[in-house]
Amino acid sequence: MPDKQCDEQGMNGPNFTAYGVTGTPTMFLLDAQGRIELRAISLDDIISHH
Repeated sequence: MPDKQCDEQGMNGPNFTAYGVTGTPTMFLLDAQGRIELRAISLDDIISHH
């Protein structure tokens, strides 16, 4: 996905080495049928989608 925010380095990546961060939560906006309409890393992304 184009909005991917992963460095694919796991515990060798700079964010883990410096801060112990391996990842951040991902939020999904689902439609009425339960299909993923939007994959977002921030609430602002979801709010601006609608």
